[in-house]
Amino acid sequence: MFFFKKIFFVFSYFFFCIVTVFALPVTESEEKILKNIRQECHTSKNITCENLSILEAYQKQGLSSKEAKEKTRLLWKTMCDAGDSFGCLHFGLMKSLTRHRDFQNMEQAEEAFQKSCDGGLFKACAVLGQLYLVPEKKEFHKAASLFQKACSGDGSVASCTNLAKLYYSGSGVPQDRKQALSIMNKACNYNDFVACGELGAAYAVGTEDVKKDLPKAFDLLFKSCSAGEVSACYNLAFLQTDTPEINQLKQKYAASCEYGNSADCGKAGNLYQYQQKLASEENSYEAIALYEKGCNEGNPESCLELGVAYKRGKGVKENLQKMTSFYEKSCQAGNPVACANLGDFHIRQSQDGKRDEKGEAFIKRSCNLGMHLSCLRILQTADF
Repeated sequence: MFFFKKIFFVFSYFFFCIVTVFALPVTESEEKILKNIRQECHTSKNITCENLSILEAYQKQGLSSKEAKEKTRLLWKTMCDAGDSFGCLHFGLMKSLTRHRDFQNMEQAEEAFQKSCDGGLFKACAVLGQLYLVPEKKEFHKAASLFQKACSGDGSVASCTNLAKLYYSGSGVPQDRKQALSIMNKACNYNDFVACGELGAAYAVGTEDVKKDLPKAFDLLFKSCSAGEVSACYNLAFLQTDTPEINQLKQKYAASCEYGNSADCGKAGNLYQYQQKLASEENSYEAIALYEKGCNEGNPESCLELGVAYKRGKGVKENLQKMTSFYEKSCQAGNPVACANLGDFHIRQSQDGKRDEKGEAFIKRSCNLGMHLSCLRILQTADF
């Protein structure tokens, strides 16, 4: 009898050790860290904000980068195994975004995203939808269903834009371009800058469903480009031609700027400075005056353009100190491109390739404000 009790005790202890190693409970201190991180990342447009923040929190506790990553993975897995949708989302992200082949597992990532989506976390539905769009899969029907769920569930504007693109092309859903444009318009109104750029491009050329409207196209492309959407910036450059319609628009914005509409100062300045065939030194001076007025009245895009002008010495004498000053003012007012430019400047100034925490903080802010390129940059350096 004693022998069986001993065997039972050894087995129980062995089972307890397994559970302790593979299903550690979330400690009180981790609960506190998670609560703070959720609050910090609530408004961030960077879906990996929580992962990056918890890695930083563990490193501040004295853990090495490798130890922090291992502990973060274990935390999310423990939470996911317990049915926590938030934990499943971030475990899936670490499984899919890591560059370490021994840890990467796309099947486990998909399973975690599905579990999170089923649990009502619509961000996970959006991420899973994106995975179904990759060339290896192209499961448009599944992607459309997930984007529809995310778009309807929490109004995820990026999911709405992706759903609109599928409606526009008829991939996975019946083609309905009017529906697509309607969804994109709503998404743009909620500051999805990809949607604004897509709409701007449509208005610039005109389609069966959209009447050509250059002033509207300029407004939309300017909004998207100012938020760092590169394709919108290219389209904006092609739009700035010497036509009566664009010239009238330039005069309209300049007049509006004079009447105190600071947002139109940046638009007028942009047309004066970059309008094709009319770019001249005189127009550059006119643009600077408009930017200064807009920036002084709190328009972040005008401050950004002033920073660019002082960097290039266009219309003003090159001055890096003034450049950083205007970038900072624009960044503080919420322009993601200014934050990214400022981050780049500080990182390049750092010596011997050392980390520049100030520069990285500006890149992170840029990402949180919605600049996708900054988010990609963070992912490339995070090395999950």
